[in-house]
Amino acid sequence: MKQLLKKILRTIFFPYKWFKRNNEKIIKEIHDLSDKNEYLFWLSQKQSNESIIDTKKRVFLNMPKAEGAIRQIQLGTSLILKMIKNICEENDIHFFFESGTLLGAVRHKGFIPWDDDADIGMLREDFIKFENVVKNYPNLEFKKGYSKCCFQLNKVYLKDAPAFFVDIFIWDYVDAQPENLDERINKLVSSSKNCETEIRKILQKNKIELFYDKLVIPPQDVLDKINAVYMKYEKSMEFYGKGKYVCKSFTTYFGFVNNTKFFPVEDFLPIKKDMVEFEGETYPCFSGYDKWLKRLYGNYWSLPRTIFAGHLLEHPELEKSTLILNELENNLKN
Repeated sequence: MKQLLKKILRTIFFPYKWFKRNNEKIIKEIHDLSDKNEYLFWLSQKQSNESIIDTKKRVFLNMPKAEGAIRQIQLGTSLILKMIKNICEENDIHFFFESGTLLGAVRHKGFIPWDDDADIGMLREDFIKFENVVKNYPNLEFKKGYSKCCFQLNKVYLKDAPAFFVDIFIWDYVDAQPENLDERINKLVSSSKNCETEIRKILQKNKIELFYDKLVIPPQDVLDKINAVYMKYEKSMEFYGKGKYVCKSFTTYFGFVNNTKFFPVEDFLPIKKDMVEFEGETYPCFSGYDKWLKRLYGNYWSLPRTIFAGHLLEHPELEKSTLILNELENNLKN
């Protein structure tokens, strides 16, 4: 019986090892070929007396803008960003571009042509201030809720125009040193995932269905239970909420907390005004944004491997939202 079992296992595993080894080889060859083709592309675009990096900057900057529904969403979102900037300047609140919005600002001086949303970040103390004052601005709606991914979402909508919104991610301090950074990261990731599991159970028990493309706001009694879970896990991490690093809050980014998001404070602060240009406006950003982009995207001046819009473009209320946007823009001009 043992001999038969060994024979079966050899029959299964030898071909698997061969396939895995050759599959990895094929993938590497494809990537190498892709890198060579990209280099040839940049050489074909290069002008005389121009370096390759200058060529890349020129090509990305001159990429055509999006068209149709995606451009309409970008324009509506851009207006919200301007309004958020004004609110923050009036109330001494600091915010910064992050993720694809920051990449678009640095590379395209606006939206990445195929991007369809905007992400900004705030340190927790700034977020609390913003949450308290935004209710005084009637053209915007601030909502906290959940989607299919289950982590807390903070969204700023144009009033009565749900197709246009900006996501706000909270950032917190983390007490860590280079020698215990991995340990703290693992603890934070573990707490984040356990927290997500408990919150998902609370939502399921209360028969609250979540959607990828729709913000769901649970009733207050359910929110109280969720906040209690947050507090439990935050208290369990003695290093969280202070220290020499910053990262996205575990309450707003379950399962995505890793060392690319742990950022030394000296590379992060101060947040400087007018650091990046975006759709004709200047916006604040943290001082070490180049390091952050490299850690998040690698060589972010390379051509993207994939191009897609990550959210719902055929928004059911895009037409209505566009009418409200046009009316608001006309009122602001007058």
